[in-house]
Amino acid sequence: MIYYLPEGGLGNRIITIFNAQAIFEEKGIKGVVCWTPSRGCFCKWSDLFCRYDGDGIKIRTIRPTDYLFHRLGIGRKSINSIYEAEDWYKTDFDKNKTYSIKMFCGFMIPQKTDGIKLLPELQKEVDTVLDKDNCSKRLVGIQIRRTDHTLSIEQSPIELFEDYMDKEMSLDENVRFYVATDDSTVLERLKNRYGTRILHYSQRPVSRKSVRGMKDAAIDMFALSECDVIYGSYGSTFSVAASYIGKKELISVCSEK
Repeated sequence: MIYYLPEGGLGNRIITIFNAQAIFEEKGIKGVVCWTPSRGCFCKWSDLFCRYDGDGIKIRTIRPTDYLFHRLGIGRKSINSIYEAEDWYKTDFDKNKTYSIKMFCGFMIPQKTDGIKLLPELQKEVDTVLDKDNCSKRLVGIQIRRTDHTLSIEQSPIELFEDYMDKEMSLDENVRFYVATDDSTVLERLKNRYGTRILHYSQRPVSRKSVRGMKDAAIDMFALSECDVIYGSYGSTFSVAASYIGKKELISVCSEK
């Protein structure tokens, strides 16, 4: 048995869960993903998602105080190693022993990415904001990470996003853009420039420190996953996770290409 502890924000966690599924299946072992609400992702799994649909893997929410394992219900078993390096998957796991693995992000491109489903009420919000029943126009996802993500700010300037968006408009005059950003000034700038072509979900400031903020983030991620193509900020796992969920092309917007 493997107890797998994803860390970081929502994008990091989604990617690591997909990686865990792949490794568990490859090794022929069962595993439990221990989802811990934290400052970077302040919610329970059940606040956002349905029961995980994947063979050999379960997801359970634990309290931060359970992080040391003595309350996880595995205290009587042998925890042989804690792996933090990316090469843990090379280990030949003994099926009769128990392991714990702490990971901040994934390291492989997963093949199976359809096990995570939004709660119906959140998926309804996605369908509404994308106006899926009434519009068949090309939809381009735009994910612009700002606030504390220095790498994205430095390598993915908004002007470069606008260049890509202008090019999309030259190819299809009816194109629409779904914008996911943690910076309200970025959203306002794009709305002023592109008008009604811009779709977005919430006007609230994005917050990882509240359940409501995490619900908004999940809606953004799954809306991006339903776009025809995604332009994402360099170094941000949020758009990577969205591209995995929807099996869509991801273009990393980077000034040093």
